[in-house]
Amino acid sequence: LLSQQLPPSRRGQAPHTQHFALLFRAGAAASSGSALRLGAAVLCPEAFVWEAPTQASGRSLEQRLAALEEDLSQALTRFLAETFVPWAAEQKEQRGEPLAAWMLCNDGEAFVVPRAALEFGQASADSASEQWRHVVLVVDRAKSTVTEPALEALALAEGPRRMLFDVA
Repeated sequence: LLSQQLPPSRRGQAPHTQHFALLFRAGAAASSGSALRLGAAVLCPEAFVWEAPTQASGRSLEQRLAALEEDLSQALTRFLAETFVPWAAEQKEQRGEPLAAWMLCNDGEAFVVPRAALEFGQASADSASEQWRHVVLVVDRAKSTVTEPALEALALAEGPRRMLFDVA
C-alpha cells in the first residue's frame, strides 16, 4: 500500500509537501470507451517540498500572495519536469507495463490540483504512451485513513472533470 510508504501526515503544516505516484493499468489495455482498471502503484521516492520565501515581493497583500503563488508554481513545474517525468519514464521502461494515471497526494489541501500540475496533466500527449498524464487521482492524506482513502479521480485533458470510479 502506498499509504504505508508515506511519512506521517503533517496536516497541512509547513513546509508544503506533495507526494506523487504512478498507477499502472491492470490487465490488457482498455479501449477509450471502457472503464479504467488500475493495477500496481509506485510511489516516487522524492517528494515535492516547497518553503515559502521569507520575503515575497510586492507592496500589497495581493501582490505578495501572487508572488508566492508564482514561486510555488515555478518550483512545482521544475519538480515535475526534472524529477517526476524522468522517474516515470524509468519506471515504465523497467516494468514494461502501460501507465494508466498518476497520483497527487495532498496533505491538508483537500483535492486541490495546483496550476502547474493542471498544466502537466493538460499537456498534449505526443503519443498514446503519454495518455496517462491526462488522468490524476488526488488524495488528501489529512482526511484519509489506511482503510478509507479520501480521493477524487480527475480527467484533465480538456479541463478538470470529475470521473466516476469504484474501488474494488
